[in-house]
Formats: sequence, C-alpha cells, structure tokens
Amino acid sequence: MPSRTPNTVFVPFRPMKSVRGSRLSSSVVRMMATSMIMLAVVAAFSMPASADLIYNFPDRFLDQESHHLSGMITVLDSAPDDGVLLSSEITAFEFNITGNYNYVISSTDDHGRAQAIGTILITPSFIYLPPPDESSSLWQNQLYIDNGTNWINWLRSHYALYGYHIDESLYNSGYSSNPLAWYTLLPYSNLENWVIAERLGESVPEPSTIALLLLGAVGLIADGRRR
Repeated sequence: MPSRTPNTVFVPFRPMKSVRGSRLSSSVVRMMATSMIMLAVVAAFSMPASADLIYNFPDRFLDQESHHLSGMITVLDSAPDDGVLLSSEITAFEFNITGNYNYVISSTDDHGRAQAIGTILITPSFIYLPPPDESSSLWQNQLYIDNGTNWINWLRSHYALYGYHIDESLYNSGYSSNPLAWYTLLPYSNLENWVIAERLGESVPEPSTIALLLLGAVGLIADGRRR
C-alpha cells in the first residue's frame, strides 16, 4: 500500500506581541515623567527665596498712659544676617495709636520715615536695644519713626551729667500740634537687651525641606501607580 504522507498545515507567521515589553515601555515612560517632575521641583526650590520679615510691637498699655498700640515693621530678609538693623533695611511700617489721642504713622505717608540710630540689634525673632556704652560720655541707641507730624520713639541712652553717668530708657509718642500721648521712662537700664519687637506667627519650612517633602510625595505616587 502506498504510504500516506501526513497532511502539513502551514500557518502564516505572526509575531506575538510582547506583553512584558509593553509593560516595560510604559514603566520607563512613567519613570522618565517622574524624573522630569523631580528635576522641575528641585530647580524651582533651588532658586534663592526672598521674603521680607515682619516684626510686631507689643501693646504696652501700662507704659502708654492708657493708649493702645498696634504696630508692625517690615525689614529685608537679609537684615538679621549681620545682627544690626539699618535704616535702609526697613521697608515698611504701620503704627495705630488709640486712646485720648488717635493717630496713625505709616510708611505710606508723604513724609513717613524710620531711623535706626546708633546700634539696633536684630535676630530672626527679635528687635532690641543693647545697653548703653558706659565708656562713652554721650551714646544712644534709638529707633525713631515719624511722618513729619506724629512720631513714636524708643531710646536707650547713656550720658554724663554733673560728673554722674546716667542710663535712661525712654519710650514716648506724640505729635507736634498736641501734647504727648505718652512719655515714659522705663526701668530697663540694667537689662542686657531691651526687646521692643518680636516676629510672630508660625515658622515657615525652609525651601529645601519643602522640596524634599514634595519629592517624597511624588515618589510614593509613582510607586503606587507602578503597582
């Protein structure tokens, strides 16, 4: 009997799609996108941050002859770098006095000015007057703010009078056309520093800290999507 040849079936070749390769490609794309986002975040927070600092002045009601004070001063963010506040570093101020006399002293006034005379010390948290220099016959540290009509003044001085050395801490405010709102000699001569203003509010995280937090969040999101 003639031998029978088994039937041969020819199947056209069709390349199979690589599921693994497809998943790998999309994973690479996600990783590249995540990397680009991270680079953008790092670049944004690598730029130098600049923001003025705002210090608030306490309402010393008992030292202000029944007047209330709401006051703030704004300085350059670089002001505390050398520890000394200069007049040129004061960018804005606003003082509102209410009581027997009512007036406002503002940097937006036509003649508004702030003068740091002598040595006014500043840290990221406080503005204060150091003690007088007893080796000097006349020496004073003073923060004087006015608008040509009204003023508010913090003065710490040391001077020689009739052979005696006198230390004086003066806090006063008023305006030219009326009596003083208050004129107070304060017993701060023996203190190392007389704090006159404090920077309030919650501390703001450093830009580098914010960048790390954002990078961590992006990494977690990317990892979750991969899974």
